[in-house]
Amino acid sequence: MHLPAEPERPTPRRRRRPAKSCTPCRNRKIKCDLGEPCSQCLKARAPLQCSYEPYVKRNHGHRLESVNVDSGVAAALEEVQSRLSSLEGASYAVPSRTPPATSALNEKLQRTVDDLKHRLAQIESRTPAPSQPSPSSTVASTSSMTAAASVPQVTPKLRVSDEKTKLFGPNHFMLTLNEFTANGLENREVEVNMSISTPNVDFPCIRDEFNKMRKIIKAAEIPVLVEPVPDVLGTIPARDVCDKLVAGYLRTCEPIYRILHIPTFQQEYESFWQGAALAKDSIFDMTLLMVLAIGVTFLDSEQEKFRLLVAAKSWVIAAEWRLTSLHRKVSSDIKDVQLACLIQLARQMTPIGNSWTFIGTLTQMASGAGLHRDPEQFLSPSPFEIVMRRRLWATVMELQLQYTIDQASASPIGPLLYDTKTPPNYNDADLSVDMKSLPQEIPDGIHTDSSVQRALLASFPLRLRITNILQDFMAPQDHATAIELSQEVRNAFSNISSIFDKLGPSDKALLQVSQFQRDFISVLLQRQIIILHRPFVIQARNDMRFSISRKLCMDAALAVVQYGKDMDLERDKMNDICRMFVTVTGPLKGPLSLYFIATIVLEIFTQLEEQDSMTNEILCLTQQPVLDILQHICDQSLPLMKIGRPSLKRYGLLSTMLIQIRATQKGRDPREAMMEWVHANLQTIRGYLQKKLDTIRSEQSAIESLTAMTFPDFDFNMLEDAFMMDMSMFFKPYQ
Repeated sequence: MHLPAEPERPTPRRRRRPAKSCTPCRNRKIKCDLGEPCSQCLKARAPLQCSYEPYVKRNHGHRLESVNVDSGVAAALEEVQSRLSSLEGASYAVPSRTPPATSALNEKLQRTVDDLKHRLAQIESRTPAPSQPSPSSTVASTSSMTAAASVPQVTPKLRVSDEKTKLFGPNHFMLTLNEFTANGLENREVEVNMSISTPNVDFPCIRDEFNKMRKIIKAAEIPVLVEPVPDVLGTIPARDVCDKLVAGYLRTCEPIYRILHIPTFQQEYESFWQGAALAKDSIFDMTLLMVLAIGVTFLDSEQEKFRLLVAAKSWVIAAEWRLTSLHRKVSSDIKDVQLACLIQLARQMTPIGNSWTFIGTLTQMASGAGLHRDPEQFLSPSPFEIVMRRRLWATVMELQLQYTIDQASASPIGPLLYDTKTPPNYNDADLSVDMKSLPQEIPDGIHTDSSVQRALLASFPLRLRITNILQDFMAPQDHATAIELSQEVRNAFSNISSIFDKLGPSDKALLQVSQFQRDFISVLLQRQIIILHRPFVIQARNDMRFSISRKLCMDAALAVVQYGKDMDLERDKMNDICRMFVTVTGPLKGPLSLYFIATIVLEIFTQLEEQDSMTNEILCLTQQPVLDILQHICDQSLPLMKIGRPSLKRYGLLSTMLIQIRATQKGRDPREAMMEWVHANLQTIRGYLQKKLDTIRSEQSAIESLTAMTFPDFDFNMLEDAFMMDMSMFFKPYQ
């Protein structure tokens, strides 16, 4: 008899041999020397990321192992599978022709197998079906699949040339073309046709000719535009005046924002005055104009300052037009971003004011140049450019955040949208354009040209968080969070102040210069505290739980307003921070800003509401120093009118509020005191304005709009229009 054929056992699956070559060499199908990086990737024309895939042992176990079952069922199932496998193996080895005793054993084994199959079916019925997984298993399975299928972020490419700097982001077609070049046909073996002759053509010359023709065609499509200030360089003052303006900028704003490399700028500045040949569209001309415009703010003479402010406005307009005109490339380089930062800063430091269109242009220009990505991940930037790119990105973020706070809008810059590192701690003298490597970084404890910017940048995440909390109109503001954040702001200012406290007596010149930076940062950070607590201050008049907010706001406002004591426009003897307050726009006006004045006045009014007859005299004594500072600030508005800066809103509001406060302290009717002020001061104000208009008429007699102006007699409606408020509110009895 023929024995039945033994059933074939399943052939065990061969394991996949792990790949040893790097991924680019495997894709290009070339031999890899297993280096890190390998020589093939280093020789490639396009930059390749030489990486090796780790070998992962694949799990070919039972499909039920991936099912999320409890430990008891899994253990029982594993035991049954083991016993079933041993029994099946034994059944394969038993021949069909056996003695009677063996047949009885086979029948017993068959019954055992059937019983095990039945028990196995019961266990399977108690496990979740693969088609209907539990929620937890679905989440775990989805997470594991996502992790297994994830790929690293696409590394952008940066192209730097003399004309522009271009960032190729993850959606740029050049990254796809690079892959085609890296994995294309160049490394494949093909049959070479030796009969093909190379054409005798000068391709470089043809390419240059085509480029010239293309530029001429594109230039013909752009309309001829008239510059707003045709001969803007002709309005630059004499060399000695320009030296003062440049020195004013370098000692005040440059240490905070770090826009320029000072040695390079000074070399170009000397070349400018020596008449060195510069390009017609030289970006340095506009850069110099913006430095001069900012420096006008810090001139000693107020009369000369306001004369040059007219020219400074035209410089800003000309530079902005030159930077954003149709004739310039969409892409930008570092010099363009430097000019854009200076334009934005000049807008703040002059009466022109901020512009949401330009600050948006600045942010997009910086991102387009790749400043939001750390330069170390690119191959193009030199060591000098690495430092300058980090400095410029910190400046762009600071300018953007200040504008966001001023306009109460959401910030387009978040912590997840950039990875640029903090600028290193170097002096400008340690850096040069042609340097091959960066020197050893100076420790943080030593004061350098970058110390102030680095310290201010350290508080950027905190200030950005405060801004985002205030703009989250869907969530109520938490008082405990406001107190915690305000304490962090105070700690941040203490850390920044410690930089200046470390300066010794030998740094006397540096101490005088650094006082401006300390005061400037104080205005920025004290404002953050007021922003945080203002909603609670309003509620504190009826809810005593928020009384701490009143004190914090009052202390912050007084810290800024006390700078007004050093203002003296009549004598022209002021420090740099007071000169800035007179010229800038917005909350940076410090003690001249109604932002801080209104905070103090509200607190004084609240104290007057809470007083009684016994505490009235003590309250008046404690309020008198504050009222003296406010009165001094109010008095400085009159000299401003004389030199041509009429600020009627501040003068009118502050004067009427002080009149109400003093009348209430003395128990007088505020309406009577108000009428006395009107008769005593309005004709004086009108005389200042009339004198300035006469001066303008004599200098610009051709302006028809001025000659056509009429000046009617004084009436109450004219007062309301001039002060931009309803004056009748001050004639109501104080309650």
